Amino acid sequence: MIKMERSVSHRFVGQSGPARPATFKNPEFLSSYARVAGLSEAGISAGSQAPKRAPSDTEAYWARVDGAYKRVLAFFENPNRDLISLDYDFLSVLTKAYADILAFHSVNARKCESEAFYNGFLAYVAEVFAEAYHILAENQTGRIWVYMGLLEDLEKAFRKVEDTCIRLHPKFQEL
Repeated sequence: MIKMERSVSHRFVGQSGPARPATFKNPEFLSSYARVAGLSEAGISAGSQAPKRAPSDTEAYWARVDGAYKRVLAFFENPNRDLISLDYDFLSVLTKAYADILAFHSVNARKCESEAFYNGFLAYVAEVFAEAYHILAENQTGRIWVYMGLLEDLEKAFRKVEDTCIRLHPKFQEL
């Protein structure tokens, strides 16, 4: 049974004034209403009366970058790991790349989110960071050296992406 809270005054159709407040307490009703109204595809979940903004491609790619980086950090936080200084050097280079990209992304993501090159760059970074985890987990020392060089190249590519985005959107300023 659907319960609705009503205000004390009763009005007839056509009367002016504020509408009676209604609180929907039945989640099945909300779910079926959202499906019938086509709201579930628009980002309104069952049980919610407010629309939710769908994540952009840029936000999805950034979530992948952030998740891959956090996985690498979790690798280092495990106290049972046998780590060598090269592992920490690798983490340092990876963290610098992440910090630079995070700073730019935090300020400029809205400007560049419609640019395919920016989304492609974030997808590439996510893949590099994810592979960095596998290299560490599998103790592939030889590949760490190669990936450290790749991360330096990634920094150069990032500078190009950053400059291109700023040139395409000149009314915005960098930090």
